[in-house]
Amino acid sequence: MTKTYTYPCVFYYESDRKRKNEYRIHICFPDFIQAGIPASIVSHNKDKVHMAAQELLEDTLEILTEEKEQLPQATLSLEDIMIDRRVYFDKLGSPFRIEIEHISAVWAKKQKREVVEKVEVEVEEVIEAGKQLSSILSGRIQNNKCIISSIGGVPIREGAYSSDKLRSLYRAINSEGESIALNFSGKRIELNREQSLMLRDELVMIADELDKSDD
Repeated sequence: MTKTYTYPCVFYYESDRKRKNEYRIHICFPDFIQAGIPASIVSHNKDKVHMAAQELLEDTLEILTEEKEQLPQATLSLEDIMIDRRVYFDKLGSPFRIEIEHISAVWAKKQKREVVEKVEVEVEEVIEAGKQLSSILSGRIQNNKCIISSIGGVPIREGAYSSDKLRSLYRAINSEGESIALNFSGKRIELNREQSLMLRDELVMIADELDKSDD
């Protein structure tokens, strides 16, 4: 079953004080946030903010659908969206531009399939096999999905992620590294440049392992 969901999204642009001529773009979906769901991320790539917003919406829909939680009602008119300049910035920051747009995501409800043989491997074992000395992700591989339990030492509500979903996140992280903020299972996690590069390597490593088990 495939359905298209459309929600208003707010983009708060502010100058990155640490990087000249660069931005910090706070992306958020007010309808989810008002319902107590932290659907927000920070991006530094102004050319890919819409892609980042769409992926955030897809991830949020996936989490809520799998946990059978009710989706918030979408605000139809952009004129009804409340703008709060104080929420996403510290006392030294302020947005120099605010944009509001409707963002759509196509959600296909996944069909459950029977698994004859249960496969469970600790994520740390996969990372160790790739000669990583330390890891950002913790969890396990089970039934051809990566069950993530913590990121950067921050425990999160466990969620199952396919190799495609891991690669999608991998592609969203700058290959040169940057400080990023992620929204996983209702928790906001901030990683520095070194951690984001480690996460990028681990995501593709685990995705490759999942693809191998598919063969």
